[in-house]
Amino acid sequence: MGDMVWQGPHGENLDLKPDARVLGYGVTHILDNSYNEIYTVTLNDKFQTASGKRFDYYIDGHEHYITPHNTMLVSEVNFTQTNTLHLEKGRPDMWVIYSLFYEIDIKTNTILFKWDALEHIPIFKTRIDMKGGSKLTEAWDAYHINSVTLTKYGYLVNFRHIWSAFYVNKDGSVRWELSGDSDGGGDFKNDDVYFAWQHDIRVHNETDGSLILSLMNNDALENRDKGPSTGLVIYVDLVNKKVWRIHELTDPMDKVVSATQGSFQFLPCPGTEHMLVGYGSIPKFKEYDRDGNVVLRGQFGNNAFEANAYRIFKFPWEATPHWNLFFSSETSTLQEGKPLLVHKRDGFETHVTLQNVNAKFIFAVARNHEKILGKSSIMEYSVCFLHHAKERLQDFDEVEYD
Repeated sequence: MGDMVWQGPHGENLDLKPDARVLGYGVTHILDNSYNEIYTVTLNDKFQTASGKRFDYYIDGHEHYITPHNTMLVSEVNFTQTNTLHLEKGRPDMWVIYSLFYEIDIKTNTILFKWDALEHIPIFKTRIDMKGGSKLTEAWDAYHINSVTLTKYGYLVNFRHIWSAFYVNKDGSVRWELSGDSDGGGDFKNDDVYFAWQHDIRVHNETDGSLILSLMNNDALENRDKGPSTGLVIYVDLVNKKVWRIHELTDPMDKVVSATQGSFQFLPCPGTEHMLVGYGSIPKFKEYDRDGNVVLRGQFGNNAFEANAYRIFKFPWEATPHWNLFFSSETSTLQEGKPLLVHKRDGFETHVTLQNVNAKFIFAVARNHEKILGKSSIMEYSVCFLHHAKERLQDFDEVEYD
């Protein structure tokens, strides 16, 4: 059983209603290992939204990739009208959703690079059924970028609704396309590889002659295609334009079909250890060894969309939250001048009770043996203290104060 290690602030949801489209207009917050916000990444550009409203910020929820250059790759969608008469059921003025991605300087929020799918990728490459498009609020989502990663010569961009990944040069031109099947018109012979409706494509071990790709192959979309969804690792021969499957990860005891979302992560680096697959709309994740055997199964909900995780990661984690000093310590102390109580840590939120406390001020200290890991601010021990503590230390409120 795992312990929760952090919970964000609480909020209110008003006027909640379902929407089949996944759109986001927001910002990305970067926190340090004490959960203090150190950067807020924003995107300011001109966009047409489905409602026609203007927003303060426009980062989409699909990608927030931090590069080694202290920049962030983010995705966004825009709405426009375009001529689709060359497609079956097309219109001269069809409303479409098209994807973009940006590279942004994290410290200054300066846009360093912008790339527009409609400008570079023919819309006829889409694999999604054409529907809607007669009005703005029913725009056709033909492209659907859901991951962008930095490469040696530019970027690798994943298009869920095209079943393809495109290598984009730094000048914006397309270097090559890897299609999920032999009918996609890509630049590689891929008789050994198949993927569809995929997520989270990442590049590893890139050279001028080859590279390795990892991805979550959903192979499912609503009522289309039945999976199973698999973790996929592909070797790409850039010289001979061929691809081979290295791993296709699936659990024979529990074949999962995930219609949306999902992730793939090497643990800790490609080719050496285990692989972690997150199943997106299905609240499960699984860790596989290098032979494809399941070594860990995790579940955090019962049904699809009852709980879901767009991506799941596994990392060594160490932090000292300023609002809960009981984590990462062997003992926890409450004291004022002299110790009032010493209690051994028994979980992320250690539960203690203070009785008959004769103190005006109090603070908490987290320690590992004699090493002090951190301490809270000094607060008045009273009814006001209780209210103030719960207000400031949201995840501290399982500690009882008498």
